[in-house]
Amino acid sequence: KGFCIFFGPTPVSKDDKPKSASPVNIFAKIEGDAKIFNQFSSFNGNVSKG
Repeated sequence: KGFCIFFGPTPVSKDDKPKSASPVNIFAKIEGDAKIFNQFSSFNGNVSKG
């Protein structure tokens, strides 16, 4: 099991909006400036509810 944070266009996007290659369940939305994710190329760790 896993999850993705879509930020910016994806390989299957037809414009500048992210699009998944297969069906997904959306369970959250980023509020504020999502550009903070530009500093990450990958992440391997634990995410917990804050």
